[in-house]
Amino acid sequence: MLLSFFTKNNTKKPSIITTSVNFNGEEVPYILKLHDRTRHIRITIYRNGKISVSAPLRASKDFIEKSLAEKKDWILLKREYYHSLPPLISTVEIKKEYEQHKEHALHFVKKKIQEINATYNFTYNKVHIKNQKTVWGSCSRHGNLNFNYKIALIRDELADYIVTHELCHLKEFNHGEKFWGLVAQTIPQHKELRKELKTIGKIS
Repeated sequence: MLLSFFTKNNTKKPSIITTSVNFNGEEVPYILKLHDRTRHIRITIYRNGKISVSAPLRASKDFIEKSLAEKKDWILLKREYYHSLPPLISTVEIKKEYEQHKEHALHFVKKKIQEINATYNFTYNKVHIKNQKTVWGSCSRHGNLNFNYKIALIRDELADYIVTHELCHLKEFNHGEKFWGLVAQTIPQHKELRKELKTIGKIS
């Protein structure tokens, strides 16, 4: 089963604002997207270090900044990691980036599988890291788990969902009620995370 980057989006366009938040005296810029169908604060940090925050249309500035403050350590850590990476010059460099990150991504994914599978105790075969354009992860009928190397470049909650999603296909090779029931055992907020993943698209 495949977990894809893309889906059809029928929601209205959000109101987009460029603003910043103060972290330890530093003004950290971010793009704020206010949407009438968004119910929770969602923070996304991209490979280029840019920060995007989705929030309910009527969310107050104080509420948004409080939510950012609660994630301050994670935001700064991710920005520092991304800034330590060499800049991507063009799409030609994607293969080079894959080679650079695949070993780290494999270690990252295997650790998450070990932690999450402690709940399920599913039997799986091999774990592979791939360089795919539109797929976050997949599970084969032979029990092989495949993940896009970019899973190590997104926030942990999203990575947890992707790993859990593919692990649960070992038991339910479909997207039926039983499958989502398995996912909800460890990721009760899977619907919100799935929607966020669909807004990311390619990571550049």
